[in-house]
Amino acid sequence: MWCRTDGLSAWAGPYSFVTTPCNTAAITYTQDFTTWPMQCWDLTGGSQSWGDNGSGIALANFWSWPNPTDAIMSTEPIDISVDARVRFDWSHLYSATYPLDSLSVDVKVLPGGTWTSIWGKGGSDLESNDGAGNTTPGSMVTETILLDPATYTGQDVQVRFVATSGYGPDLFVDNLIIEPVPACIDPSGLTASNITTASADLGLDREWNGNFLGSGI
Repeated sequence: MWCRTDGLSAWAGPYSFVTTPCNTAAITYTQDFTTWPMQCWDLTGGSQSWGDNGSGIALANFWSWPNPTDAIMSTEPIDISVDARVRFDWSHLYSATYPLDSLSVDVKVLPGGTWTSIWGKGGSDLESNDGAGNTTPGSMVTETILLDPATYTGQDVQVRFVATSGYGPDLFVDNLIIEPVPACIDPSGLTASNITTASADLGLDREWNGNFLGSGI
């Protein structure tokens, strides 16, 4: 490299380059975090930044960050053309010594909506019980959140992950999927009672955004 003595540089170029526009994505939408940073995602807005743990998992490096601090990663715009749900994996070891770690998943209707939390855990609830260590993920836990159709169906939205560090163990997120709600929703609250060698009473709850559609078998 060289500079002219009069403070001006010589002309260079022309150069050709290609940029990929960040169009609104359709569902089913997937992000496995194997390429970092993710194209069209926004990693700004926090005092720290999410990163790659080296094996294709999003990392909030709590163990090395000061307390308190946060990191935010937001998707590109996504068209919720039909009733949809959000699924993702996470892993975190709860520490009673540093109990203030938390994770929130928020959604915003575009273009002018505000962020609304659709899922969150903190303190002792942010324990995946999957073998996670201070700086290593475990086998991961899968969460499923049904999006309120009255609010989100037919809208373009963004989804973001807000990780807040209390100087505890690292937090990990992987395998984001935003997909149509299946015709048969996954059951929850499975129970068994009056068990004998020949019979048992089984029960389940099916839930839509906190409103039970029915229970029992």
